[in-house]
Amino acid sequence: MVRNLKIYLIFILLSVNFAFAGQKVYENAEDGKINRWHIVKGGSSSKIVNLYDKNKKSRVIEFRGLGLKSGYEISIESTLLKYSFDLSSREKFYLEFAVETDKGIKYLAYTAQDGDYLGKGNFIRFGLGSKIIDGKWREIVLDLQKDLNKAQKDAVIKKVIRFRVYGNLKLDNLQSFDKKVTLPKKPSNFKAKATDSSVFLSWDGKEGVKYKIFRDSKLIDIVDSVSSFVDIGLKEDTLYTYEILAFNKAGESKRAKLTIKTKAKENTENE
Repeated sequence: MVRNLKIYLIFILLSVNFAFAGQKVYENAEDGKINRWHIVKGGSSSKIVNLYDKNKKSRVIEFRGLGLKSGYEISIESTLLKYSFDLSSREKFYLEFAVETDKGIKYLAYTAQDGDYLGKGNFIRFGLGSKIIDGKWREIVLDLQKDLNKAQKDAVIKKVIRFRVYGNLKLDNLQSFDKKVTLPKKPSNFKAKATDSSVFLSWDGKEGVKYKIFRDSKLIDIVDSVSSFVDIGLKEDTLYTYEILAFNKAGESKRAKLTIKTKAKENTENE
């Protein structure tokens, strides 16, 4: 009986290890500490603070310093290639994963810009959309291997070395994860209405699902659990193409797509 109990306990331990082998939390700030991070740029003008965020209703890490002239780093050292984290910022930022590949060290950077800046060099930059710097909390989900192959199709990541943050922002729930999540479906009933300077988009949104919105192939925003979006500041009498996809930790859905033309401004001059 004792032998059977030992075998059962070993089985339970192996099952637990297997269940969590594909995920590791690198930072969730709940212990109140900042010792997992260190400053790599900006010196004494750069600060790392662990604080309670009333909007998120949890503890988070805040980086305060000289904007993009301040840098902070956390060690990763993992062969897992999918990562997610929560982000809140009102300023431009630069996030960077250093990865070891079969073609040398590569640096995958993510910024608050529209569009990607790919290439065959060591530095590859991806845009998360300029509208992301509005102070709202958003979950960012990344597949590093997939992103690298957008620029360099034959490169293979062997290991993720570290993650760096440049800029003033708040961050939480930095973690790796496995593939045991169902891929979301393509957004349905995607529609648009236009004025002379804006486009109202709507779709059948679902609770707990996040969406990426593109205008003319450029990512303009990431939204969470909503079914509409207003794109403002557009040119009159102009044709725009919009795409939307749903995403989660398993990856991205297929894109829904439409084209719409803004209205021409009415002539209000006296005849």
